[in-house]
Amino acid sequence: MYVRTALQLEATQALFARLLTQRLSKLNVLLEIPRLHISLGRLHGGVVKVCRFGPGLCQLGVAFASGPSAEVRLRLLEFRPDAQTLDLELEELRLSGFAGTGLANLVKRKLLEVAASRANAQLPGLVTLGHGMRWQLHLGPLWHKVLSDPRLRQAIESQLGLEPDLSLRARAVRLEEGKALLEVEGWF
Repeated sequence: MYVRTALQLEATQALFARLLTQRLSKLNVLLEIPRLHISLGRLHGGVVKVCRFGPGLCQLGVAFASGPSAEVRLRLLEFRPDAQTLDLELEELRLSGFAGTGLANLVKRKLLEVAASRANAQLPGLVTLGHGMRWQLHLGPLWHKVLSDPRLRQAIESQLGLEPDLSLRARAVRLEEGKALLEVEGWF
């Protein structure tokens, strides 16, 4: 028997930094801008140095064992529950320690295009680029990934005591001082 349920999930910036560091520590990728034939070097052994949430803002600073580092500031412009889409703007991107850093800092839109292409290669339909440094993150592919991955489903079932299905939808997404909030609803 399923019951329509709503949950509010909260992630502190410390928890988010720890989870992101776990993923980045295993990263080993050659970063390049294909059309410009610019190699920025290999990224491996990443760690989050800065993670700050504020009203509508997320700021991240990441350093890699291979030497490079990056600072990013994202603004959450809007969450559209009907489309399950976050409208975002990349306000700041600073790179250092990369081969070709000077040129890369001049072609930030191109870097955004490369990142979107890689994200969509892993989860088709995840990212759509807008005008300038604006982009959309579509939650549908993420929900599908979570619900089709047996390990992730089991984690939800064991941690929350819920059996999620494809009716899972976000009702709200907010960035506040020190935390990110996600409200989800679905039949559990």
